Amino acid sequence: GMALLHLYITQMLESSSFVRVYSPLSSMSRRLFFILSTLALTSVIDTYMRVSSEGDGALWREATVVFKLRMYMVVGLYFVTMFVSLLMIPTDNYLAYKVSMINAQVLVTWNVMEYTRCICAMIAWCLVCYAIHEENQNGRKLLLHCSAQRKEMSSQKMRIANLSGRHLDSATPEELEDLITIQKSAVASTERAIEYYAKRGK
Repeated sequence: GMALLHLYITQMLESSSFVRVYSPLSSMSRRLFFILSTLALTSVIDTYMRVSSEGDGALWREATVVFKLRMYMVVGLYFVTMFVSLLMIPTDNYLAYKVSMINAQVLVTWNVMEYTRCICAMIAWCLVCYAIHEENQNGRKLLLHCSAQRKEMSSQKMRIANLSGRHLDSATPEELEDLITIQKSAVASTERAIEYYAKRGK
């Protein structure tokens, strides 16, 4: 939001009213951008260190090249945002307190740095949003997989219970016929195994 607002403000540079309009906001804008860029950079560095060191770095080693590249890009983009914000502090101070020291060349330099940090901040924000979306999708897929596994385990437990003779009083005729078929197959397999081992024993 701050980046978009600042990009909108830069469109007023060609206007003679830019300094008059932005001057009262310069000091507060400088503080907000510094605080937000510091929080963003600290957060992504913390995320990188956690991912790269968690479980002796096993997660980082198994991560895809795209994931690693995206992480490096986010850290780099927020670092550029923070660094450029620091470089802009003197000009912002002049805009807030010493407007007489502002000339056309200073405004051009400020404009370039403003575009640089805002575009970097927005690209980094998009990458972070995509990473969160991807993580949510992976979590949803994992939940679906776990649900399918639970159903499969429940089915296998029921199958074992039927083979052991449980729940026969509540079984339907079709289920009982299936049970008889399964048991006959199991008996035949067991007899073949006994015969095989008996031959090997001779």
